[in-house]
Amino acid sequence: KKAFEAQVRNLLQAKRFPRDTHGIFKLSQPFKSYPGVPFNDRFRISVSYANGIVDWTLLINSQCPQDPPDVVFEEGSEPFIEYDQITALREWDLQKPTALKDLMMELRERYRLDQLRRCMKDTDDRTRFELESLAALCPDSLEVRQLVTRDVECVVPLLLPHDPGSPRAAPSQEAGCRLGLVFDCLDHEAAETWLQYPPDVEPDAQAVCPGWQPGASHALDFLPLVADRVAERLKARVLRRDMLAALARVLRPLERDLTRHRSASFLLD
Repeated sequence: KKAFEAQVRNLLQAKRFPRDTHGIFKLSQPFKSYPGVPFNDRFRISVSYANGIVDWTLLINSQCPQDPPDVVFEEGSEPFIEYDQITALREWDLQKPTALKDLMMELRERYRLDQLRRCMKDTDDRTRFELESLAALCPDSLEVRQLVTRDVECVVPLLLPHDPGSPRAAPSQEAGCRLGLVFDCLDHEAAETWLQYPPDVEPDAQAVCPGWQPGASHALDFLPLVADRVAERLKARVLRRDMLAALARVLRPLERDLTRHRSASFLLD
């Protein structure tokens, strides 16, 4: 039981990006499959995906908890994966605290790829072209799903610029915001657009998302345009972040604002 509790703690702490206010996974509706089991072994697991939630069911073998769990997927998505192809199942070890998180992250990634494949298959040529363009620009982060209206929703994280003081000046893994595109299933040249910022980003640092121009806008041009606008508005915030980070590496602050990057306290001799 203690080993499983450690698995759950690590699962609930999983985030797509460090500044996300909510985790990717949420467990609810715990219950026992029958009265004699030593602990709750059935859960609803809500998976954050695109701009919505996907509900799966997590099944734990309470009699042999060292065995890997089963997952029941939403209706209609069951064929998206072969269990013998799941690396985290083959390498399952209850004593590894991140085993459950690793499994669910792998399933979510396979689900993401399957949703993209399904939308590519079921949509019109114009929308398919835009999806292919977005997938080429963001192969590891594009999240796509078909809504009940049959419109196609695409969500892309726009990452903050890299920290120039970092050893390799690598791109940041911190999302500045998320760009949403919803392609109309009836008017194939129309799309709804939006930007979603973390709650700690001040309104004056938020860019206004440009509208999609039917017949003129294309993802290959639109995504870099929006990314540049977001980066420009967040520039002051990024400069504050980098300056405080540089000071912290030298002076070791007593306190430091890691959310808005507006202040730090130092004790100087």
